[in-house]
This record gives sequence, structure tokens and C-alpha cells, in this order.
Amino acid sequence: MQVQIEVKEKKKDRKLLEQVPHKEVVDLSLLCYADLPVEQGSYNATFKITEQMLQKWNVDREELFQTASENTNPANTPVLQNLEEVTKQLFMGGAPPENLLKKELDFSNQEEILLVLTNEKKNFGAAMMFEPQVMDWLSQFFPEGFYILPSSLHEVLILPDRGEIPPKELGAMVREINRNQVEKKEQLSDRVYCYDKEAQKIVEVPESIERGKEMSR
Repeated sequence: MQVQIEVKEKKKDRKLLEQVPHKEVVDLSLLCYADLPVEQGSYNATFKITEQMLQKWNVDREELFQTASENTNPANTPVLQNLEEVTKQLFMGGAPPENLLKKELDFSNQEEILLVLTNEKKNFGAAMMFEPQVMDWLSQFFPEGFYILPSSLHEVLILPDRGEIPPKELGAMVREINRNQVEKKEQLSDRVYCYDKEAQKIVEVPESIERGKEMSR
């Protein structure tokens, strides 16, 4: 059994959060699920870990999250890809785009760049935004800073902060995509984030928030 981290919006599943161990970061909640291989077939059985399970296993919350963060498997392996190449491969087929985290790259000469951050399984990959090493890599790629746009539970988009698009417009774009292109059960958040290098943490971009127009849950 492998333990992984999943990200959800705080206000979306209050009843669920009362039953499961979780951590709250900005407007999001981190919780853990177990990935259990099925003997027959090539798929896994997935279930959320509850407080009752922790008591039965005699494991505390910190130990659970430590185990999840230390797992080295496809669900916990970060993947960073060019969105344009991902879209091309989706519609035209061919080999998957390369994982940019495995290369030494220079994005300074690329005027327009939008990247997809997920995991190798493409399942609950938005949790990769809370991997400190990933954020450190991105800070080196983009010393001017970068935005994190929630795309779904399974991935986020990374956009360099080059002053080209105001945060207010980015927030409006995220809300529009959530309303029209993402299934409600797959939606993560209406808010835009950035990474505070000094504090080493994810923070909300206040200008991106338009509370009256956020998704009703």
C-alpha cells in the first residue's frame, strides 16, 4: 500500500474533512489517500485515509504525512511539461512531452511559456505544488517569480510573472475555465497562487480574488 497526498478546496468537503486527517494551506486542504494494487488487473484501489484508520494503525497525523511525502513512486514523482506540447500530443498522439524537471533549461528567452505541473500518474497531481523541491526548481527557472493557476485536482499551470497579464485577469480566467471546462468534482479552486521564496510557502495572490464570483459549492 502506498500513501499519497491529495489537494481539495477547504469549503468544498467540510463533512469529509471532519472525518479525515488533513492540513490546511491557504484556501486548500491536504489529505491522504491509499493506493492499493489489485491482484487481478493493472489498476489500483484508492481510498481516503480516515481518523478511525489512524487510530487502528496507531499512527499520528504527522507520521502519516511524512510517509506520504517520502513515497517515491509515479504518484509522487513530479512532471513539468510545456502545455502546448501536451495539447498537441493529446490531439495528435505520439510520444509524451519530456519532463522539463530532468533538464537544465533557460526560459529567459521564451516570451510566452505556460507549463503543466502534475505527477507521472496524472492523478491528484496538483499536490506537486506543495513539494518544496519542485518549488525550489521553479524558483531557479523563473527568478522573477511565477504564478500557480489551479487547473484541476490533477494538475496546475505554471506561468512566469513577467508583468504581462494582471493577476485580476488571471483570476477571471481561472473562474471562467472552472465554470465552462472543468467538471465540478474535478475543480480545485478559483484563486491564483504564487510562491514566496523568502518564506518558502505557497500564498494567495489577493488581486486575483473576486469573492462574489467564486464558485458556489
